[in-house]
Amino acid sequence: MALGKLNNMVCEKAEVREKRYFLTDGDGLSLQIEPTGRKIWKLRYYIDGKQKMASLGTFPVVSLKEARIAAAKARVDLADGLAPGGKGKRKGADQAFQALALDWHEKIHAMQVVPSHADRNLSRIKNLILPHLGEHHPDDITPPMVLDMLLKICDSGRIETAHRVKSIISLIFRYGISTGRAQRDPTQDLAGLIPSYKTEHFPAILDKAELGGLLRALDQYGGSVIVRSAARFLPLVFCRPGEMLSMRWQDINPEEALWYRTTTKTQTEMISPLSRQAMQILAEVHSLTADGEFVFPALRGKGRMLSNTSIKAVLDSLGYAGKMTAHGWRAVARTHLVETLNFPESVVEMQLGHRVKDALGRAYNRTTFLEQRTGMVQQWADWLDELRAMPAPSSPASAPGEQNAWNQWRA
Repeated sequence: MALGKLNNMVCEKAEVREKRYFLTDGDGLSLQIEPTGRKIWKLRYYIDGKQKMASLGTFPVVSLKEARIAAAKARVDLADGLAPGGKGKRKGADQAFQALALDWHEKIHAMQVVPSHADRNLSRIKNLILPHLGEHHPDDITPPMVLDMLLKICDSGRIETAHRVKSIISLIFRYGISTGRAQRDPTQDLAGLIPSYKTEHFPAILDKAELGGLLRALDQYGGSVIVRSAARFLPLVFCRPGEMLSMRWQDINPEEALWYRTTTKTQTEMISPLSRQAMQILAEVHSLTADGEFVFPALRGKGRMLSNTSIKAVLDSLGYAGKMTAHGWRAVARTHLVETLNFPESVVEMQLGHRVKDALGRAYNRTTFLEQRTGMVQQWADWLDELRAMPAPSSPASAPGEQNAWNQWRA
């Protein structure tokens, strides 16, 4: 069948129907019209007697002329016994995008983030990315191919997931470029082409009286000692929950009350001072978990850290479902440290693990504001004690029980 049945006006004015339908251009090329209004170029071809369909991008990002050129190139591949898009052009599965993606995850990503985050992204790679791109060589993956995949995710209502998948693909390609396995990152051409999404903020309680009630409720929680300790420790350090749950005993310096950690979002190494109240909780947990790797280990499954759902379960069981989250303590701390306790935003942001830069645009190192942050976290812990309507101890010596637990650990 000859080409030329379609023109740009027909493509632009194609009506949206309740069911998917096709506008045929000829010789296997057609424009697929989705009920959502999305228009996808499709090429019908045959391999080993079986009919298959290849996506050539979306209209109008890929014009009618460009679709015809892409279809012509695909037919050249077919004449050589190759599927459209270059499948099989480069021999060896170790050169396919799948190998690059899994290599990046194992050698880079899984080493930089907490296990739960690494597992989520591995699931996205295997279930959302590799079925569409896995068999292609990285250099054969084009912006239209990636865009088509991302828009399919958007069509299913998972717009935020599509943005996360795009970021993952970009990181994989950047790794491929640095290791000589890819020439460029096709996601760089997709800026503004997938729908934006509205970020939902984590629920957080800012009222002082309500915060006091929540803190008292956490103290009286009757569940596991490890879970209760983690739930009480988090307000004192107000880091990202995954960073606290992945805390290892080797990361703690009990003599100087310091925690050496890497932030999960910016991958910044930093030193976090710990208040006397935080050290007291660690001292109590030390007698229970010091023989393992994690400070707050999972209740079941040796060698695993406590799940973030455990903290959520505590808050939900205390009646705070939809009102407060583990991540919400960061908003609480940032608000009251700046507005109530009058600490400089730069110091607070540094303690939150955000990337803080000096006047010349250089990121501060992990020891920046350490002295100020040491005083800040202690004042913060004392202020939380005041919210409980209990007098804050002025020094370790004023609380014999606390000093005994701490000294036993240090010994």
